Amino acid sequence: MSDYKVLVVDDDEAVLALLAEHLARRHVACRTAGDGRTAAQILKESGGQYGLVFTDITMPGADGFEVLAAARAANATAYVAMMTGMASPEVRARALASGADTFLEKPFSLDRLDVILTEAKARGLSILPQ
Repeated sequence: MSDYKVLVVDDDEAVLALLAEHLARRHVACRTAGDGRTAAQILKESGGQYGLVFTDITMPGADGFEVLAAARAANATAYVAMMTGMASPEVRARALASGADTFLEKPFSLDRLDVILTEAKARGLSILPQ
C-alpha cells in the first residue's frame, strides 16, 4: 500500500478553507488549489502522489472534468470526488460516466467527507497523515 496525498480544488475560498480544515481535524494533510488549471498542473507534476482528489466542477478556466482527466493521467487509481452547487441529473451522470468515483451536491454534510475517506481507504489508499 502506498501513501498518497489529498488535493482539494474549488474556486470558492470559503469551501476550500472549510474542506481543508475538516480534513486537518481528521489528521489528513491536503493541498489546495483555487482553480482547475493550477490543479491540473499540480497533478501533472506530482508523479502520481495524489490518491484522493476533491474537485469542484464549475470553475473558470479548466473545469472539474479537466481536473478529473489530469488526476486519472497522473494516477489511474486515484479516488476522485466531484462537487457542484449546480447539480442536475445530467451533470451527475456525466461526472460518473467520465470516471468520477462519487458526486457531491453542494451544500453537503461534512460527514460525507468522512464517508469518502473511509471508501478511499477501503480501496487500499493509504492517505498521508497531517
